[in-house]
Amino acid sequence: MITKTDFQRGGAGNIVKYIRRDRAQDSGRKVPVRGPTGRKLSDQQVSDFVSKSRDFGFERHIIVSPDPQAGYSPSEVTQHTQQLMQHELTSNPTMDYLYGVHSKDCHPHSHIVATGREAELRMDRQEIQRFRSRARSQFREKERLKERDVDRKQERTEERREQAHEKELDPEARKETNPDRELSPEPDREQEPERDFGMGGAQ
Repeated sequence: MITKTDFQRGGAGNIVKYIRRDRAQDSGRKVPVRGPTGRKLSDQQVSDFVSKSRDFGFERHIIVSPDPQAGYSPSEVTQHTQQLMQHELTSNPTMDYLYGVHSKDCHPHSHIVATGREAELRMDRQEIQRFRSRARSQFREKERLKERDVDRKQERTEERREQAHEKELDPEARKETNPDRELSPEPDREQEPERDFGMGGAQ
């Protein structure tokens, strides 16, 4: 399981555009994005979310990427992502989020973008680790791999996935894969320890 996250100042319009356009599914169709209820969002609902993110001025991008050898389908990744985020965001009054699933190289993984008050979006290292642990528990990845009797010599594959997801967090790299969209000015990428957005840490 790989879980990456990044916190930035500004609206979420660019990352939402990126989530909606999965190159593996790129035939002019948009990747469905869903809200906390798990239902597909309309274009208007997505636009309302982006407007809200501009009002708050903060967004957090999260990637949840289970091991491809576990054989999760896009629908399973969608379901587990919904359940994970519902559990994690129940105590955040201003928090809103949406998510979509990419299936690049037959490797389904979810992208989540959240907005809200700055204090609700921040996470420190311990809280990020706690979130990763909860993601592993939600997906039951270890049990799934055992059930599939998978050989666990996957370090090189894991490294390539790590690098690919790091690139997905980088706005300039996303521009290369999606050149027809506009990017906002260079974001203020936080270097200080981050705080939780309601995942059991202090506000």
